[in-house]
Amino acid sequence: MDANHVTGPHAEGVILAVSLELSAAQWKVALHDGFREKPAVRMVSAPQANLRLQAVLELIAQHKQKWSLPSNELASRLMGWTPPPEAASTCQSGCVEATT
Repeated sequence: MDANHVTGPHAEGVILAVSLELSAAQWKVALHDGFREKPAVRMVSAPQANLRLQAVLELIAQHKQKWSLPSNELASRLMGWTPPPEAASTCQSGCVEATT
């Protein structure tokens, strides 16, 4: 299986891991699918948290497309994080499932 392109029966079993380092003005986002040597690390800056959340969700969608990962759910799990009520409007596909 090529590290840049996942297709066929294995594509559905791939998990995109997303790690967030949060601060007041910007968030550090690391994305990894288990096939690359290092995660993709990006910074997201916006004045409001709901705008940063939207930017993170767009970043996830971009990497899923770039890495040819299934896009049936934008982000199925953000480990240990429950979104604030105002974030619900930015998450159009029921995309956040908090886990413990």
